[in-house]
Amino acid sequence: MSDPKQVTIFDVAEAAGVSYSTVSRVVNKYVHISSETRARVQDAMEELGYVADQRARSLAGGKTNVIGVLATGIDASFMGELLIGIDARVSETDMDMLLCTTHSRKGKEAAYVSKLSNGMVDGLIVTVPLALSQYLPTLQSRSLPYVLVDTDNEPRSTSLVKVANRSGAKQMAEHLVALGHRRIACISGRTVLQSARERIEGFREVLGAAGIALPSELLIEGDFLRSSGYSGGQRLLELDQPPTAIFASNDEMAFGVLQAAKEKGLLVPDHLSVTGFDNVAEAQWASPGLTTVHQPIREIGERAVEMLLSHIQDPGLTPAVLELPTKLIVRETSGPPPAQEDWPG
Repeated sequence: MSDPKQVTIFDVAEAAGVSYSTVSRVVNKYVHISSETRARVQDAMEELGYVADQRARSLAGGKTNVIGVLATGIDASFMGELLIGIDARVSETDMDMLLCTTHSRKGKEAAYVSKLSNGMVDGLIVTVPLALSQYLPTLQSRSLPYVLVDTDNEPRSTSLVKVANRSGAKQMAEHLVALGHRRIACISGRTVLQSARERIEGFREVLGAAGIALPSELLIEGDFLRSSGYSGGQRLLELDQPPTAIFASNDEMAFGVLQAAKEKGLLVPDHLSVTGFDNVAEAQWASPGLTTVHQPIREIGERAVEMLLSHIQDPGLTPAVLELPTKLIVRETSGPPPAQEDWPG
């Protein structure tokens, strides 16, 4: 097999006995090519080891047939479920997915967008962006179709898929208040993220309406990772007056709180109620099962792809905002608060 770097579209055309424009049409998946000609060109490409230069194809006016996906990483349950949804929907099309992980580094996020929007992809899905203002003008100036997932709403210029974060957090707060809890703590995600702020606001609104304070000592900022739930749980449980319930604003942090409670010798929910947000697969199978707020994570990814495909097919399509509903899932980690004399220690 020849070195792919040395094989050109002209080599493929000569081997297949067709014009180079015909090879270009096959590469770009034009439909008006006979099956015999398409097979001959594909056989020549395989024999020669030809690899299409996506950027060159784009600059030549063709399509790359690639959707770019920008993700913070693949180590969290939420992001893994989201990517499964995106990949499943992309796989139903004739397009490919190019995944880039930023590891929550703002500079890397902007650098990836600059590269991907320069002819490497036909459209871009940006999940949980941290530095949107740094590169939104780039996306818009290059007319690259894009869809945002779980971020600030910019309805005039941006298509967005999100969930009802505020109402989901309100449902959880109402559940804990109805159980009788009055000293309730919250471990939030990074407050630079819109979803984290919305969950705090919804949670605080219900507590306030019930006449329950949320003092600064009971509100801890985490980062949506299990380790921050663990450290935040430790801090809360060391207070002179520890909470009887802790709402971690995602499941990963809730699992960290459960570990902190276990190490302190607390029984959940007898001594402490612990709740989350997401309803990842582990929430159902954990022991005890985690009370949480369900958001349709895979559907978020699927709908983001569908929205992006619509913008690729019709660049003049008006941007849209899609908000998917949440649902309270009550399992074994929430219960009534313990009597003061029942607290260990």
